[in-house]
Amino acid sequence: MKFTTVMYLLGMFLVLLGERMIGGDDSWRWGLDGVGALCILVVLAQLGRDMMSSKAQTGQRQSHRLTFGFAALGSLSLVIYAFTTDWGMAQMGHDLMSTVAEDKQAAERYWVFTTCLWLLVWLLGTLPFVAADWVLHRNPRAVDPSATRQAATSALTVAMLLASLFPINYWASQQDPASAVEDYSYFKAPVPGDQTKLLVENLDTPVTIYAFFPEGDVVRNQVERYLMELEGGMLAVEFVDQVLEPTLAEELKVRENGSIAFVRDVQSEDGSEQAGSKQQTERLKLGTAKKRRELEDGVRKKIKNLDQEVLEILRKVAGSKRIIYVTTGHGELHWSAQSGGLFGRVGTLKNFVKGFNYEVKSLSFTDGLSEAVPDDADMVMVLGPTRDFDPQEIDALNAYRDRGGRMLIALQPTLESEMDLSGLLGPLGLQYNGSQLLAHDNAYAKLTGGQQDKFLLYTKSYTSHASVSLLNKGKDISREFLMPMSGLLEVTGDKDSATPQVVIKTMAQTYAETTPLTRDPLSNRPVLAAQAGDDEEKGTYNLAYAVSGAAEVNADTADAEASEEAESGSDEWRVFVTAGSAWISDPVLTGQRGEADVRMANTQLVQNLLSWLADDPTAEGSVNSEEDLKVEHNDGAAGWIFYGTTFIIPFVFLFLGLARLSVRRKGGVA
Repeated sequence: MKFTTVMYLLGMFLVLLGERMIGGDDSWRWGLDGVGALCILVVLAQLGRDMMSSKAQTGQRQSHRLTFGFAALGSLSLVIYAFTTDWGMAQMGHDLMSTVAEDKQAAERYWVFTTCLWLLVWLLGTLPFVAADWVLHRNPRAVDPSATRQAATSALTVAMLLASLFPINYWASQQDPASAVEDYSYFKAPVPGDQTKLLVENLDTPVTIYAFFPEGDVVRNQVERYLMELEGGMLAVEFVDQVLEPTLAEELKVRENGSIAFVRDVQSEDGSEQAGSKQQTERLKLGTAKKRRELEDGVRKKIKNLDQEVLEILRKVAGSKRIIYVTTGHGELHWSAQSGGLFGRVGTLKNFVKGFNYEVKSLSFTDGLSEAVPDDADMVMVLGPTRDFDPQEIDALNAYRDRGGRMLIALQPTLESEMDLSGLLGPLGLQYNGSQLLAHDNAYAKLTGGQQDKFLLYTKSYTSHASVSLLNKGKDISREFLMPMSGLLEVTGDKDSATPQVVIKTMAQTYAETTPLTRDPLSNRPVLAAQAGDDEEKGTYNLAYAVSGAAEVNADTADAEASEEAESGSDEWRVFVTAGSAWISDPVLTGQRGEADVRMANTQLVQNLLSWLADDPTAEGSVNSEEDLKVEHNDGAAGWIFYGTTFIIPFVFLFLGLARLSVRRKGGVA
């Protein structure tokens, strides 16, 4: 490439760098602008010198004149650009920050026109100049003026085609995409997910949705498609304008358009509906916009997550809040835990189950666990205890289970201390060894890069049990189920106990580390280390069991309770037991946005358990969201993508082009 072309492009780049990347009154801006302008002046001077040279032949002089003209035209674009800056607009009497609407509109029109003009002039000058200069450089002594003109004309045609995109792009930016029948830009129209549809199908009382939006509103167009697909059965949908229906809006406490009200008539104690006397109302605020480009970021996000927002509100409206009790006082994982190490907190779990209309409460010895589990308990969770339960607490938990209770028991290895959970696990036909840790030499998550990472197991081995149906459905697209720090959970084989069913297994070649805790020779501190020994058998181990059995009924109240259980479907007890508890902790469940990552098998298992344990089909299924997610790559993939797009692909095309040029020259074409 000729010296003049390099200097010209370098000068343009420096001006671009100073104006677009730095800007303001920074001294670097003026320095880069000055150096860039100097480079372009040098190019023009050199081209003018070549054009006026007395030694140049007629053909050379014509080609140099053509090259100089296009270079000058490209340089003229910088002069036009100067009149789009604050200084230039001030010279022309325009101000984009004017508070007068007419003056501001005039300034915007001027800025758009001059911006398109300088870009157009730059293209029409730069591309033909580079092409003509390249022809001159290829054979400077025997220049064919027709070849120079042909190259410049071809480049000018390309420049005009590119320039035509400027007015098309500006025209498109002024259009309202909402007027199109289908719009696939930015985000798709929200669609009800499986959970929302199931919830609507299972409504037992009428629910009315009032959507307050004016006609022709962009947000209304998106919401209407969603709600109309959801309407049916016990769910009715009405679109109203808050301005035209002030009485209804006041009754539902809706102050402006852009809101959705969910209304359910509350039934009296005898079951009869008292319409108009008392209503349960929940509201969702979205916002309004006349044009798509006027949508605020917060409104866009709510529209993308509309299915999740509607689902959570419908759960509140559809039924009374259910209660989950989490045992405390035995070293368990807790949402307010100040200790317990990396996997000690379960705040994400608490927030996630609250979205399913559950209230989460603590339950300790002083809260009444010494006597009985509260009657309003819909579920009890025992999450990673490290100290023994009082015998009275064991009796209370077993009594709760026997009368049809639902429990999640997530065990935790204790390593240096022994804990007796036989009173809780024995009736389930299980036994637990918390002094050993399961490890794998390959199927583990990398955290520290040390031997202790081998205890961070992951797996995709699930059975066909209903408690892991979601994991089976998403096995090919979801992330692996992560089970860090897992002990040894086995079946006792006791004929008098229940029969547990295996639901999650480890990958093959897993082993139970008999001495997972060793002493650092320097600090004498206990450290984890996994190294399969000759006495440690490799194979497949069971990580989770589902256990169920017939509920016991008190003979004195057998008829009443049997009738109640028949209606509620709680004629059996259900317990889910896992060999570790870290799988449910914050570091594992929390995703990019600080909430439960629904793409992870761990989160899907929690959702599956809310369905199986509570016998609630509406907890299963997908929730649709158009929220943008960060694309993740592992280190190897990211490296190949970077080097491939930066070096490999460009060099492949360069090599092919050079090879083609070489073939043409050998054939006498070039």
